[in-house]
Amino acid sequence: MWAPQEDTSHYLLSCPLYTDQRERLLHEISLILTPGVHPHLILHLVKDRLIEILLVGSHELDNTANLNIFKLVQDFILSTKRFLTQQ
Repeated sequence: MWAPQEDTSHYLLSCPLYTDQRERLLHEISLILTPGVHPHLILHLVKDRLIEILLVGSHELDNTANLNIFKLVQDFILSTKRFLTQQ
């Protein structure tokens, strides 16, 4: 099932097909961005800012944190199987 507008924000932050994978992603990222804060609170960041962090990292974070976020987003993408091609 496709959303009327399936963009990056929808895919990463709200698509109901990937709720479980998103929960894991947000939990792990919240440990990096806001240790000790409930993962659902991370969605209260401005969505554009959160998408930017997920896609390109942040100058406010060190390289290790940015690399960890990059790996978490890759894991999310792989776990959703959204972009697997059928052969």
